[in-house]
Amino acid sequence: MIILVYHVITLVLYYIVNQKCRDNGVHASASPFEGLAERMNWLEVRPEEDAFGAAMISAGINTKTIRAWSVDPQVKGKSLFDQLEDLDAPACITKSQELAK
Repeated sequence: MIILVYHVITLVLYYIVNQKCRDNGVHASASPFEGLAERMNWLEVRPEEDAFGAAMISAGINTKTIRAWSVDPQVKGKSLFDQLEDLDAPACITKSQELAK
């Protein structure tokens, strides 16, 4: 029995390593806001239902602005997503407040 289990596990691992792992199955957003936008667009989450969206609303960024920004518009002459890229959540909210003025 142990030999059979070992054989099955070996075959499964071989298949995973040689076939399935060639495709990227992980997605990471470039910023907390982009993650929110993806959840809004793909999962139909409302900003107020999302932890980061609620934090933005609490910081004074209204829902209408968040929805408008969720499609990566040009804000002050640049892509919104590019302006928020690589920022952690507090810095992303601070930068969003600046851009919303």
